[in-house]
Amino acid sequence: MFRPGGLENRYSRSLLMGTLLIILAVLFLALVVILPLVEKYAPKGEARNYGNLTRFIFPLMALLIVAQLIRYYFS
Repeated sequence: MFRPGGLENRYSRSLLMGTLLIILAVLFLALVVILPLVEKYAPKGEARNYGNLTRFIFPLMALLIVAQLIRYYFS
């Protein structure tokens, strides 16, 4: 029989925390390894034109707000 404060609850919480810590450790290690590699091999001195990207920001934000409203009201 399952009780809220029983051994099963503590074990599943411990397992969940262990899994969460493993995921966070892997993400941190990936960040530590990948970030220096990206900085090392990124093209340098090249002028980047972000003007064509900024025109999409407001329509994408509006789409995101509409999608969140739909998700909120229909789920």
